[in-house]
Amino acid sequence: MPAIDLNADLAEGFPWDEELLGVVTSANICCGIHAGSVQLCALTMRLAAERGVRVGLHPGYNDPETMGRAPRPLLDSVTRVGTHVTLKTQCQLAMKHGVQVGFLKPHGAFYHQSASEEAGQELLVELLLDCQVPLMGLPYSRHAEAAALAEVAFIREGFADRRLDDRGYLLPRSDPRALIDDPQEAAAQALKIVGDVDTICLHGDRPGCVERAIAVRKALEAAGIRIGLPHST
Repeated sequence: MPAIDLNADLAEGFPWDEELLGVVTSANICCGIHAGSVQLCALTMRLAAERGVRVGLHPGYNDPETMGRAPRPLLDSVTRVGTHVTLKTQCQLAMKHGVQVGFLKPHGAFYHQSASEEAGQELLVELLLDCQVPLMGLPYSRHAEAAALAEVAFIREGFADRRLDDRGYLLPRSDPRALIDDPQEAAAQALKIVGDVDTICLHGDRPGCVERAIAVRKALEAAGIRIGLPHST
């Protein structure tokens, strides 16, 4: 039976994390910088582990005003060094909470810049070398090369609730086409991409996310697809 992992961004301060943990099989845990808190990070990591959900680091830029979605001028050496220190520190702190970490997935602007810009990719490689865990990222982008350069495994990610541009990159949230709100449309998109990725993201930062996640999982299971890590039994 084919299998697919479902992941969601958690510990960002929204009220439905526990419900999502009942649906997904991987949790991208905010490390307390772009949102949430260090305490919420630790609590959510432990809760996910107790439920048998794979735990991943979800580091982002230190700008909670935009929830880590404002790009950084990474060509500026001072900005780049400071950003690397912030990313490394939050990951190191999260890895001290006593929960096994299965992967790293960049958040927000860090995700986009590391997927499409050389400076962002280099920053991601440095962080992967620091953490030594697999990378969850966007196929056919700089993410795959970053994983290879850091000599870590690459987990190909698709999205049930976001649309892509012609290059295969996520449309910015400012684009009215970017977000998929309808649960059935999200389920249809998941079924369309399931054979091309290892994991499907279900964002946990918008109302209706639990309903979308449940619809996606039910549609995949109805199609005979096992929900879980592809290598597990």
